[in-house]
Amino acid sequence: MELGSQLWTAPAPSLLTGPTHLHDLGVVLTTRFGTVRGTHRWSEVTNLWYDVTMRISHDRSFGSVVAQLTRVLTFDFGDGERVPVRLQEGPVRTLASDFFRDGIRSSEASAAERVAETVRNAVAAVQLPTVKAQLAAGGVVAFGTVSANSDGLRHQGQTLPWRKVSWLGFMHRYSSRPPKDQGGVLRISYDRDDNWFEVPAVEVSNLQTLEELYDSIPREPERLAVTADYEPPSRDPGAATLFLRCPACWVIGGAKSFSYRIDTATDDYRWPVEYACRCGQTTQLTQQDVVSRDSEWTCTDRGCETIFAVASGAYSVACPICRSSYRPSW
Repeated sequence: MELGSQLWTAPAPSLLTGPTHLHDLGVVLTTRFGTVRGTHRWSEVTNLWYDVTMRISHDRSFGSVVAQLTRVLTFDFGDGERVPVRLQEGPVRTLASDFFRDGIRSSEASAAERVAETVRNAVAAVQLPTVKAQLAAGGVVAFGTVSANSDGLRHQGQTLPWRKVSWLGFMHRYSSRPPKDQGGVLRISYDRDDNWFEVPAVEVSNLQTLEELYDSIPREPERLAVTADYEPPSRDPGAATLFLRCPACWVIGGAKSFSYRIDTATDDYRWPVEYACRCGQTTQLTQQDVVSRDSEWTCTDRGCETIFAVASGAYSVACPICRSSYRPSW
């Protein structure tokens, strides 16, 4: 089978270790004598495993660390054959103080990294339409020890909804960690990056496909509980407080807190909102419950003197500039 004329590894054949060649349409397997013994297109890849390993040595005379990186692509094909491909790069010399703080010296992507990324993107481009169709049909897709369905991700018996995931992607751990702790990981951040966990890359197949799947899924902003003087960016900064009338105590003022979602189309509140009054009452209010700003207030804190619109009779007001709070005497 003729795969194509472009040999990605031709400019730097020393990148490869083993009788394998990477073409623009797939993988060519050869014997040690250079005879072609088999070919596989990207569509024949069932699982692609990706990892980065590193060997380091210390050059005490220069106070530096010399790192040799190997990018490992392991292909599982539909006929049951498994083919590992190792792309070597380096060595890279980094000052020891920098290495143990930040890792290897950053630079432009190496030839090995560019080849690995091209292969991963090519496989993901073939797999993604099938994966999305499986999820749309209510199926579950396994990415090694991580699985995905239309609701979210699952790992070690725990489910993480898509709306909670704030980022996921491949990372390479290297620093002063023991060698067994170095290598690639899938990091998944959630709860607006407040929390995260890592899965060793050797346990995650088709990682690039998973990354692109995550990027393609529309995620509704998570329900938040915030103070009442928070406003979406589209609102007038001079109207930094929603004035509401509590249906229990009838006091007009900003909420103690309220929960809401943002409408991504308008960048505004999605009604109704869950309103918590200072009296302790919690209820849902609609946009019609917002009290109009028919008066104004002048901030007197530290010479701020900002004039802003308020609702007459409000129990409390807050300056949109310095955030000083007042209890007016109407």
